[in-house]
This record gives sequence, C-alpha cells and structure tokens, in this order.
Amino acid sequence: LNVTMLQALPVKDPATLVRLERRGKAFSSSGVPYPATQFIRRHNTVLSAVMPRHVSDAAWDGDPGHKISVAYVSANWFQEIGYGAALGRVFSEAVDERPDAGPVAIVSDAFWRSRLGSSSTAVGSTLRLNDRSATVVGVMPAAFPDVGLRDPQIWVPINQIGHFEPGTRFEAEWRTVDIMTVDGDLISRGELFDEDDLDTALARFDELQPQTPRLANAASEAYERLQAS
Repeated sequence: LNVTMLQALPVKDPATLVRLERRGKAFSSSGVPYPATQFIRRHNTVLSAVMPRHVSDAAWDGDPGHKISVAYVSANWFQEIGYGAALGRVFSEAVDERPDAGPVAIVSDAFWRSRLGSSSTAVGSTLRLNDRSATVVGVMPAAFPDVGLRDPQIWVPINQIGHFEPGTRFEAEWRTVDIMTVDGDLISRGELFDEDDLDTALARFDELQPQTPRLANAASEAYERLQAS
C-alpha cells in the first residue's frame, strides 16, 4: 500500500490529504477496492477520515438518450473537503449510512440550472438514475471544485451503489496478502498484495525478512555431521 501526497486542491486542509495506491507485480492502481477502504476506516489509527469515491456514467430518465457523470462518494466527503450545499444539505454519515436510509442524491449547480430549470422545489423532488429512484437532498454551489472526479453532475452515497447499479461486484470481498514490518511497537511498513499475487508477496517477504545467523557450537556441529552421514 503506497501513500502519495496529492497536489494542493481547493479544499479544506489540502496538505493533510493522502491518496492510497495499490501496487502489484505488474500493475499500479489508485483504485483501492471498496471493502479495503472500509477495513482501513475501521482499523486505522493514523487517518482522521477515509473518503472512497467512484465515478461512473448513468442514464437519467429526463434525458435517457445521454449518459451523465455520477460520483459515488462517502457520506463524509463534502464535510471533509469543507463544502456545504447551496440548497438543501450534503450527505451525513449519521443519516445516509443507516441501513434503513433511503436512496438520495445531490446535484451540481449546472445540472440544477440546465436540467431542473433552477427550480426552488428541486430539493425533495425525485429523480431516476438507471431506472432507480432517489430523493434530491441538495444542490452544490457553482464554485464547488471538481476534485478529480470528472466534473460529476450528480453525487450519490457510495454505500448505495448497489441500488443504482444492481449486480455490481463493487462491494465484493477482496482477499489480500498483507505484509507488515514492525519497528519497536510501531508498524514501519505495510504492503498489500492481491491473493492471486502470492508469489510476489512471498518474494517480498523474503526480501524484507532479516536473516537470523545460525548459532554453532560443538553439539550442533556433531548433529550436522550425523545428518550428513
């Protein structure tokens, strides 16, 4: 697992942002599987927040002939980057991550103006993505930055992706081989490998494993001679 500092972004505390990358023998990817991000979120003691996101195209019932860009983001996304909604609200972990939470969406200022006619009743209305309904809970301000998400028109809580993309394996189990080295009481290195990349993981383990010198004395030398005979 490689951690790379992001370039300064127009968000709250940009110097504190890090990006997690997944590396293997023949690939390097910034796409960390969603179950892995949730494991990190539950167990890490270093990061103050974990903010997974995924961008996809979806069909909107108001213009079924054209796909629109949808960003699936964690419920803490907007709060962590320091932006609120121009109308309505942004997502909330306490509300939108509940098991009984209804499907919701936030729309961009451009979408609100061009597709929803700048309607003052947009918040609370229903739109359909991929023939699945969602309640509009917010409209983002015009100055809201892209933040590397391909300028999405709609945001949806990432934990609701199964509602809008039935059959997706986005939340499928991800099996890994984890290698960690410890310096005193602290973990000094952590590397994750896909389960299919076991040979690379074992080779890396051998590379990192310190070789313990073999102790020799009269008894061990006598044993080795006996074994050789």
